[in-house]
Order: sequence, then C-alpha cells, then structure tokens
Amino acid sequence: MLDEVVSRNRRRMVLVTTAAVVNYWVAVSIFGGIAVWSVILKLADAGDDGDVAVPGRLIGVSSLAIGVVVAFVTVVWQVRSIRPRTLRGLGAAELALGEFPVLDDILAGVALAAGTDPVEAALVDDPAPNVLAVGRRPSDTSIVVTTGLIEKLTMDELEAVLAAEMCAIRRLDTALQSVAVACTSGAITVHMLWRDRPNLGSMLTWPSMACGALLRRWVLRSGDFGQDDMAIAITRHPEALLRALQKLRSDPAVVETLSTQTAPLWFEPVPHDDRRRAWLYQRLSFTPSLDERITRLARRYTPTDRIGPSRTRRVGEI
Repeated sequence: MLDEVVSRNRRRMVLVTTAAVVNYWVAVSIFGGIAVWSVILKLADAGDDGDVAVPGRLIGVSSLAIGVVVAFVTVVWQVRSIRPRTLRGLGAAELALGEFPVLDDILAGVALAAGTDPVEAALVDDPAPNVLAVGRRPSDTSIVVTTGLIEKLTMDELEAVLAAEMCAIRRLDTALQSVAVACTSGAITVHMLWRDRPNLGSMLTWPSMACGALLRRWVLRSGDFGQDDMAIAITRHPEALLRALQKLRSDPAVVETLSTQTAPLWFEPVPHDDRRRAWLYQRLSFTPSLDERITRLARRYTPTDRIGPSRTRRVGEI
C-alpha cells in the first residue's frame, strides 16, 4: 500500500511539474511576442521611411523557443529552491544536531520507524502551536516547529504530530505539496501584482494564474488519512494524536508569518476567527481538515485503545 502511494505521488509530481512548464511557456511566449511586436512597431515609427518589414513567423517561433527555455528554467529554480526560500520567509532558525536533543531524539525515532532518513529541523519563534514540512524529496526536507508547539504539547503529543509529518514525508505527500506550491506560486504572485490595477497586464496574467490555482487546488484536495494511520502504527498511541489535533484546533493563536504561499504547508493554517480572512486560508488548506481528522480518530479510537505508555511532560520540562 505504501509503495502504491509513493508511486502515485511521484506520478502526480511529474504531472504538476509538466503542467507548470506548459503554463509558464504559454504565458512567457505571449508576453514575449507582444514585447517584440511593440519594439518593432516603435522602430517602424522611428524609421525614416515609416516602414519596417515584420517577420511574423520568425517572431512567433522565437517567442515560443524563448518561452519554453524560460519556463523550464523558472520551474526548475522554483522547485529546487522551495525549501530555503520557505525557511527564509518564515524566519526559521535551522537547528544543529545536538542543539535540541529531545527534538533530535523524537525525529530520529519516528524517522527510523517510518523507514526514512532523519530530516533537518528548524525553529520559528511563534506562540502558535504549529509545524510545517517542506522539501522536494525526503533527503531535502526540513521540519519547522514553532516554539508554541513545543511549549503547549506534551511529549507523547509532540511525538504523534511529528510522526504524522514524518509519515507524510515518507509517503511523498510533503514532496507533492511542496512541488505544487513551488510550481504555482509564480503565476499567482505575478497576477496578484496586477490585480488592483485592471489593465492589459491583469487580463493577460489571469489565464496563467487560473491554471496555477486550479492545479494547486487539485493537489490540495488529493489528501487522505494515510499519514494519521501510519503515524498511529508507529507511535502505537492514537489517543496522543487525537489530543494533539484537538489542541491545535482549539488554540486561537495563528502563526504570524502565515501567507497564501505557506498556508498549504502548515499542519493547521486556518484561523478560527474573522480577523485573518479565515475563508481564504480554509480554501488553501489541505484535505482532510483537522475537524475531519479529529472526527475520524474519535470514532475509530477510544481512550482504551492506547497501547504505548503516556508521557505527559512537555519538552520544555525535560
């Protein structure tokens, strides 16, 4: 079953990347063609005889050729740089091995149980309890935890949340999400720059933005409960994961660096009040939602299903 999920996510990453290249190719070719035609028309107006031969076919072929090169380079750069760009945007401090021994032990343990290599950890100074994983493949992935997550969860709850993230990494769910965000962020960002100024630029960037948004939404809605089931199999403590999800759901704090670009990567990005445009972040969150995950765990597991020992101390108390 795990191999099937990994293969499925690999195919989806190839599809997302290919679709992004085509999307950028069309957009760059259109803008390139318009730019070249504008230059030629200006040269024609400035010419002595007012007439300049316009090699239309050459312009079209050149625009398409340049477009595919620019599109390919852009997508490759966005995908390869998604992890460092995200960490910089969050202001996350990468943790050296041994700098936070308890966190190192938890990550090493769940990585071993999940069958993947340990990942790098980073810390964000933020009171909101949350965690984020970003990377295009397991060996190039970082798990970012907030100080609020460490302070507000007990040891077994923190282990359950990190196990869920590590299982998402092992299943390539994280890689698929990261690639989708990387491949679509450029088209969406460019259109956002033109959005408040309706003109030719906003009209020309809208199709590319719409394609990127649809592509991202398809990936956002492709999630399942697999990472929770796998995490429970690893930790043998479904009650800890249920308590952790309930705490994340009920906590009113929201990560300060939350944005439309990073929202799909956070464990629980949706604000629970009306001050932070909750409807927008709800659309950007992956399915299943925390409410769905909590409901499913509450139905499937009871407090008597706890197999592993309970560790109620918080990491900061160790």
